[in-house]
Amino acid sequence: MKHALIILFSFLSLGVLAQKYNGFRLSANMGVSTPVKPFNSTVEDDFMKGHASSGIDVGFQGEVFLSKKWSTLLRFGYNLFEVNDEAIKRDAYPANPDNVELSHTPYQNLYVSGGASFNQPLIKNKFDVQPYVMAGINLFKNAEKDYVVQNNAGEVVERFNSKAVVDPGLFLNPGVSFNYAVLSFLELRFYTEFSGSDHLIDLDISSMKNNSTVTETREVEYNLRSVNTGAALSLRF
Repeated sequence: MKHALIILFSFLSLGVLAQKYNGFRLSANMGVSTPVKPFNSTVEDDFMKGHASSGIDVGFQGEVFLSKKWSTLLRFGYNLFEVNDEAIKRDAYPANPDNVELSHTPYQNLYVSGGASFNQPLIKNKFDVQPYVMAGINLFKNAEKDYVVQNNAGEVVERFNSKAVVDPGLFLNPGVSFNYAVLSFLELRFYTEFSGSDHLIDLDISSMKNNSTVTETREVEYNLRSVNTGAALSLRF
């Protein structure tokens, strides 16, 4: 946590101190977040980890150009990941997944990050490629997954529910974007990037099986990993 704050403060300070800047770009983006292993994996007998499926990626980004090619970035972003219902049902009751009634909330990320980028023109004043690296703080909300298993007679034979407390994590976000100037002040941006953060989660779990109820607290390490792809509109000043 301390190291992440130091990194973020360094990038913010660099942007504030850049009084003789070479321009400013403000962007709003939207795209698809695709989870990758281990975040999207199905883990038998431990379905609290993984089972994430594709969701949305949205954000707002400010960019200060220190020169024609180098710039600093500041972004506020949000990701939402759905849950793979069918995989959870198979893990919860492999003999007959159709007998599992499942309810859940999505995974959610809210982050702020700062970084640096290099802008390389491919067509002067029209089209450029922009690799970048960003780091910051991610606030992660775990998906709460609850299920009930019934036998063929409709009787409840197993019940499971959970609540979670999640620590903030260091967020890393390298990527590349392609910027096309529609007008002198308006640009269209296409991007693809990798994002990742690690979090410790305290899970309060209550389960009932064979008329016996067990309550426990479990510490789980989540390794969030995803690939984000989308487009943005940018205003250039």
